[in-house]
Amino acid sequence: MKIKRSFIFIVIFAILGCSSNEDSQPIDNQSLQTVIYLIRHAEKADSSFNPNLSTIGLQRSNNWTIILKDVAFDAIYSTNYNRTIQTAQPTATSNAKQIELYDSENFSLASVIANNKGKKVFIVGHSNTIPELINTYLEETIYPDMLETEFGNLYKISIVDNVVSHEMTVHN
Repeated sequence: MKIKRSFIFIVIFAILGCSSNEDSQPIDNQSLQTVIYLIRHAEKADSSFNPNLSTIGLQRSNNWTIILKDVAFDAIYSTNYNRTIQTAQPTATSNAKQIELYDSENFSLASVIANNKGKKVFIVGHSNTIPELINTYLEETIYPDMLETEFGNLYKISIVDNVVSHEMTVHN
């Protein structure tokens, strides 16, 4: 009888020992979630060609860092303008990431998603480029260009198992 108990104990111990491996790799069929956050640059100081952010704009760019504090970004993209870079910088700094500059004429959400599967990405653009990026990707006009006075829209695109969901929230 002692031999049977010992044998059962050894079998149970072996099964439990094998099933709990902290260094195990993810199972291939687990779903990866790709999440893209998109915003327009914050308020600019003036209407010149390449203005800096205003005092209110700098405050808003810092507020995005607070709003998104629970998101660990893997990549951060911005157009090459003072206002977009300055909007992205606090979030890039808090995530210890470099800002990747993009040309809105040669930039697509589809390629960003393809190159960042299973990652979280932050994109800063403009009132007319952010909605266009999303609409082009969704192949449907859902989000209109933002008004000149709209700066608090946060767009979020999530992709899991090729199923796309999207939403917009306003943070004023």
